[in-house]
Amino acid sequence: MIQYYNKRLLSSSFADSTIPVLAYTCRTDEQSPNMPRAMHSHDDILELILITGGTGIHKIGGRTYETKEKDLLIYDAGVPHDEVFPAHENLEVYCIGIKNLRITGKKPGVLSDGENFVIKTRTESHIESGDGCYRHILSMFELIHSANINSVGYSISGEYLTYLTEALIILVMDLIKSKPLPIKKIDSDRIVKEIKKYLDENFTDELTLEKIAENMHISMYYMSHLFKEKEGISPMQYVIRRRIGEAQSLLIGTAKTVTDIALTVGYKNPNHFQSAFLKAVGMPPRYYRSYWVSNIGQN
Repeated sequence: MIQYYNKRLLSSSFADSTIPVLAYTCRTDEQSPNMPRAMHSHDDILELILITGGTGIHKIGGRTYETKEKDLLIYDAGVPHDEVFPAHENLEVYCIGIKNLRITGKKPGVLSDGENFVIKTRTESHIESGDGCYRHILSMFELIHSANINSVGYSISGEYLTYLTEALIILVMDLIKSKPLPIKKIDSDRIVKEIKKYLDENFTDELTLEKIAENMHISMYYMSHLFKEKEGISPMQYVIRRRIGEAQSLLIGTAKTVTDIALTVGYKNPNHFQSAFLKAVGMPPRYYRSYWVSNIGQN
């Protein structure tokens, strides 16, 4: 039997001998009701979220992240965070809430480095390469949660849970110090710009949200949410405005019939075009043409 001696010196990471306290744990899986929390923050509680399955979109501290299995999310106390519903696909997570956290050199309730709130536990770290790091983190989440809900079959003391919580915090701190590659942040401005470019080039085609999202390689629900957040209107409303704008130009500058113009800008049914035009402009296409032609003629 080979003996491995511990040569590491003990140095507490917690300020003024404070002891972090486990506030709560929870576990959700794809069978759980899909009820994500809207944007909120906790004044005195740090949350650690480990994604064990599925994908999602999370906003943390003003940054948007594409998240997936084996990602670790850090919700520092006081930092707003949001789950962009319903962009999550079969999301499975562990959540651990911790209060009374005071790390030396950091503000109370803060564990992250202030830059990256999502960490890849599947990248190489000094703990172990590959998925070894994730297995360490996952085992800690499983152990703490099962002990907290007392599913282990014997009595669990608060002291035991406290030491497990401290161990998890230190493990996450070691992971942060190892500087793994951060999760890719979503450049929302770039994405919206690309969506608009696609719509500008294809607005006369038969478009649906599903088709747009498929061509942009992005969640349909997240695409709609992001586009409306940035532009103030939905992608399909943008398409309608582009079609109506093009129709106005054709009505003024060409002799095409209203039916031909409807087909040209993407409406197979002229009646649908008439309704969309009336709603957007306030008058039917023929009246619009007559109005502008008569005014141009007078000038």
